[in-house]
Formats: sequence, C-alpha cells, structure tokens
Amino acid sequence: MGVSREGRFAALTNYRDLRVPAVEGPSRGLLVRQALEGGTELHDTGRYSGFNLLHGGVMDLRYHSNITGLEVPLGEGVHGLSNALLNTPWPKVQRATRALEQAIEGPEAELTGRLFAALADRTPALEEELPDTGLPLEQERAFSPIFIRTPGYGTRASTVVLVDRDGLVHYHERSWPHGTTVVERIQLV
Repeated sequence: MGVSREGRFAALTNYRDLRVPAVEGPSRGLLVRQALEGGTELHDTGRYSGFNLLHGGVMDLRYHSNITGLEVPLGEGVHGLSNALLNTPWPKVQRATRALEQAIEGPEAELTGRLFAALADRTPALEEELPDTGLPLEQERAFSPIFIRTPGYGTRASTVVLVDRDGLVHYHERSWPHGTTVVERIQLV
C-alpha cells in the first residue's frame, strides 16, 4: 500500500484460492509501484498470481482484479476488500465495513482510534460462516479474524489513511514487529 505526493493511492491484496496453482511471475508489489507512479492501465496482469488492486487519485479510486479481468470505478459508499473479490461477504469484511460505517458517524476527533480498534478485532468467524479457499479448516478459522495472530503468521501492520477537507493525506500505521509492541508513525503527505 502507498500514497504518492501527487495524491495517488494504491493497495493490493492477494486473491486466496489454494485450489488454483500459483503463477510463477513477477512480484505483485510492482503493480502498486506502477499505480503510484501514475500508471492508469494495467498490462499483462495474467502473469501475476491472483490479486485485487485499489488505485487512483484519492478522490477517484478504481478497483481491478485479475481474477475477473474487470476494472471498475469504486463508487461512493463503504466497500470491503480482503482476499476475495471486492465486497465479498466474508464475516471479517462484513464486520469491518459495519465498524467503518459506525466510525465515520462518530466524533471526528475519535475517528483514527475507532478505525484502529476495528482493525484490531480478533473475533473468529463461526465455522458455518468460514469461506472455502482451499485452506484446512483450522487455518481457515485462524485466518478469519480482521487481526490475525497465529504462530509464524499474522497481521504485521494496520494502516489508516485519511484525507482531510483540505486534501491533506494522513497516514497512520501501527506495526507489531515483536508480539505486542506498538510503533505508530504519522506522516502528512
């Protein structure tokens, strides 16, 4: 994920379906860089493993998936994205979008804190709500919270990007390099 000084935003998630063989291609991170540098057209996306990309100016974002081959403008409203297609109703996506809707309705001074609280949600999905992405059931359950913490794998960072009324971008990140240690960086672009 990144934000350029010119106001371009890009964020990428992998598309998780372990029944489909991985593509031996370049790093999907190159797509983020291309989008931040102003690339408006994505070429040869079939040479990458499955991904979702949000990109564009902060006021005119687009969604692209090489799973569907579609690129569409991201309309107004609250959207959710995890490791499936945009707005797929996974339990963690539904919890996150509800939390975002509630956060933006509350006091502006508390917005960042409420968003970080939503990103820290460790609630696992009920077994009957788990998606089937080809993972064993135990792993599917372990990966179902918004904030994932398992031995050897988990959430490394939570990021909140806000654009104020003056067009300034506020980038807040909390990372957990060693268990529960919290490091917060605030950067105005």
